[in-house]
Amino acid sequence: MLGHVIFKRDVERLRADTRAVAGDLKALLADTGGLADEQLTAVRGAAELRIRRTLERLDDLQEGLEAHVERAIESADGYASRHPWELAAAASLAAAAVGVALGLMLRQR
Repeated sequence: MLGHVIFKRDVERLRADTRAVAGDLKALLADTGGLADEQLTAVRGAAELRIRRTLERLDDLQEGLEAHVERAIESADGYASRHPWELAAAASLAAAAVGVALGLMLRQR
């Protein structure tokens, strides 16, 4: 559960960064008409820095998500290895429930 909260916080931060980058780019496009070369260079540099930071956070978020998925897969695999009969019983019960539901549906016709 804690991982979900951390992931959600990272996504919100990434969204805020993306909005900030979009705002910077809009400002850059709107302001470039009357700027001197040095001002234009400063605005471009700030926009490029924001873009670079946002892309780095995207990479970090992707790496974190991949690690989280790998841990979840390992956990599920470990559970299946430690409790094969429970897993087989759960699958059998699910299949039986589907069979009963289909049988009832077909019987009503």
